[in-house]
Amino acid sequence: MTCNHKTYGALLVMAAAMCFGTGAVIIKTAYQIQVTGWEFITLQYLFSCLMLSPIYFLRRKKNLEPPLNRKKLIRLGLLGCTGTLGGGAFYTLGLQYVEASMGIVLFYTYPIFTALGASVFFKEKFHWKHYLCLVLTLAGTVFTIDFWNIHLQGLSYLGVLLIILSALSYTFFTLYGEKNLADSSSLEITTFTQLFAFLLYSIIKPPLFLLHGVSFYALFLGFIMALFTSVLSYWLVLKGIAIIGASKAAIISTFEIPFTIFLAMMILGEKLTLFQFVGAVLIIGSIIFLDIEGKNVVPRDGPEILGE
Repeated sequence: MTCNHKTYGALLVMAAAMCFGTGAVIIKTAYQIQVTGWEFITLQYLFSCLMLSPIYFLRRKKNLEPPLNRKKLIRLGLLGCTGTLGGGAFYTLGLQYVEASMGIVLFYTYPIFTALGASVFFKEKFHWKHYLCLVLTLAGTVFTIDFWNIHLQGLSYLGVLLIILSALSYTFFTLYGEKNLADSSSLEITTFTQLFAFLLYSIIKPPLFLLHGVSFYALFLGFIMALFTSVLSYWLVLKGIAIIGASKAAIISTFEIPFTIFLAMMILGEKLTLFQFVGAVLIIGSIIFLDIEGKNVVPRDGPEILGE
């Protein structure tokens, strides 16, 4: 049984969402062992660079990667210093000030920003069924995080601002990456955006704490965070965007929400409420509907973006 090309792209984005969904649990665990947000971000980007760079340059030596020129390097630098660094750093720091549930619902405003950006800047046409999927996804998000029970008293506006900035940064990453790096591979984009993010972050916040020693548990959490949320998630979502486009990928990526809840149930012992179950069903249902609709769309002309 063969897998439809659009279905394959949707599965890649869902896999990326699952990888990124592990981040909330890992970050929460890191804060419990007294690792600061700044320190944890440093460890995350450091390990991601150590993992990606050898693989990329080995493939480059074997001529398995496309040529790298100055123009492309500038684009990768812009994407890494804004989309990658902003998306990861703002999200991690924001979770220090707001509840995880509030952070999730704020971050997942990014599918709206992505849809609007694709429509305004790239003239991407949206069918009414796509808007229906977006509405179902947002409704599922509200149900899943039990929005009406979130306590607004004492809410940190700094935390809200940081999470919104994270959502906008991730929106930029998906839109800019789709339209401006057609001649780059997924591995090349992931490697250099992580590298530029780490270099800029090291300038903003020099990692002097590494000189004083870091616990093995903190190093382990940083490695796992880098593997799942910096390496695999970005690589998978870029390959998925190449097939189904940024706006549809943004909707499908909300699969992270029910997956994170399931992960929290299994690892942290949290319980699934009826509202969360309904929300998960709405999100998964919208993804399936979007996939079915995508099979009836004639593929667009031109070379595949963000190719292999």
